Amino acid sequence: MQGGMCEFPIEQFPTGVMRGRFSPFDGQLYSCGMFAWAGDQQQPGGFYRISYTGKPAHLPVGLNTRKDGILIRFSDKIDIQTASNADNFSVRTWDVKRTKNYGSEHYNEKKIEVTHAAVTDKGVSVFLTIPDIKPTWGMEIVYSIKTAERKTLQGRIHNTIHKLRSE
Repeated sequence: MQGGMCEFPIEQFPTGVMRGRFSPFDGQLYSCGMFAWAGDQQQPGGFYRISYTGKPAHLPVGLNTRKDGILIRFSDKIDIQTASNADNFSVRTWDVKRTKNYGSEHYNEKKIEVTHAAVTDKGVSVFLTIPDIKPTWGMEIVYSIKTAERKTLQGRIHNTIHKLRSE
């Protein structure tokens, strides 16, 4: 398995949160949390509903890797001009050391060049050409583009790559 994650553009909760689930009854996202080690949220516990407003979220909802780069699919249309500029994306990778201890420093951290960016899929996806892409335990993709409505869209995706598709 491989995957990625991004932060929702909502206010931070007073507790840590985890294991969000969408309700089959009302379609809303529910999550719970508590204060625990390695966290900076101090409230003892909480139960939260994140309601859908009907407004565009402009979040990454898909991440596919290929031998020549990464395809990022967004929930809503992005601006073709800014998303087609490779300089609006930065990628870095790192290794981790698996031990019996919790956590790991980043090892062999390096910036990976994005040589080309192309908007596809009717304006909701961007393909980043990355000639030196390789499997990695840790990758961060930072972007600063605009939405189709020309609003600034900045984000960060953390992901792993265990296998690259050939197509």
